[in-house]
Order: sequence, then C-alpha cells, then structure tokens
Amino acid sequence: MTTRNHTPGPWIFDAQNSGINSDPGWGLLNADGESLGITVHWDRRSSTDTAYANARLIAAAPDLLAALQRLRDAVQTAHVGGDERCNDCAVCVSLKLADAALSKAAY
Repeated sequence: MTTRNHTPGPWIFDAQNSGINSDPGWGLLNADGESLGITVHWDRRSSTDTAYANARLIAAAPDLLAALQRLRDAVQTAHVGGDERCNDCAVCVSLKLADAALSKAAY
C-alpha cells in the first residue's frame, strides 16, 4: 500500500470559514480544527449552491477514499472470476473504475 501524503481525515466543512480568511466561501479544517489551507469560493459563474456542494464533497474526500479502498479490497477478495469472459463483467469493470479513481487520488 502506498503512503498517503494528504492530511488525514476527518476533514471538517467550515460553513463559517473561520479558519482561513474573510473571503466569501467555505473553509476546510482538520480534526483539530486547524485550517487545511483550502477555501471553496463562489463567483458569478457558479451558483452558491454548487460551491457549497463542492465544499462538502471535498470535505468528505478522506472518508470516501478510505471507504472505496476497503470496498475495493473486499470485492476483489470475494470475486472468483478470472477467465477471459469475466474481464468485462460488472464486478471486474467496477474494480477497474475503483483502481482508476484510487490512482487519480495518488493513493
């Protein structure tokens, strides 16, 4: 397993943006309430609702990463496929998607 270089979760959605600055947007904090140095801003090109949803999704990233890794490992262990026909089955395709997402996260 590759070493993770990101700040460990949980990450906390800071609706008050109390950890960074007074810019319009929402901040993300670590488990100790310290700023991660991330603020999700909004502007005229996107709605406030979209920016708010983006901030909450980013805050969930460490939990989503851990859940995907565990689920991927469990499915791979339980899946007894392996012949050439199985390469395109829903389980194998899903495992490939999970691997791609984990690689994208530099896991």
